[in-house]
Amino acid sequence: MPADDSSAPASASWTPSEIGLAIGSVLLITLVAFEELAATTIMPVVVKSFDAAAWYPIASGAALATQLSATVVAGALADWKGPRVVLLAGLVLFAVGLVVCAAGTNVVVFVVGRALQGLGGGLLIVPLY
Repeated sequence: MPADDSSAPASASWTPSEIGLAIGSVLLITLVAFEELAATTIMPVVVKSFDAAAWYPIASGAALATQLSATVVAGALADWKGPRVVLLAGLVLFAVGLVVCAAGTNVVVFVVGRALQGLGGGLLIVPLY
């Protein structure tokens, strides 16, 4: 009687491109998560340096609010334009937001940068999952 190989596990070897995609996905998710954690930690110092304590809730919540909004839209956008376009748009918006925050000379520019980071982060996360 021939041996039944149906119970044998299939080859689970990943190709180099699949490994690259997995590593890239984990790195992008980690980048967005680390940015949010770091910004939350440093936010009291940032608003104090701008002498804008009243802006603390807005500066803290801008990225979260825009990320949530972008996450809602990103699914439909990925279905319409494809996940690659949404992922790249998110990466660009996130990077632009980082630059705007770093170059901000007042709290309003900083908040705009945080909002851009949130939009980019929301667009980045959806295609990765």
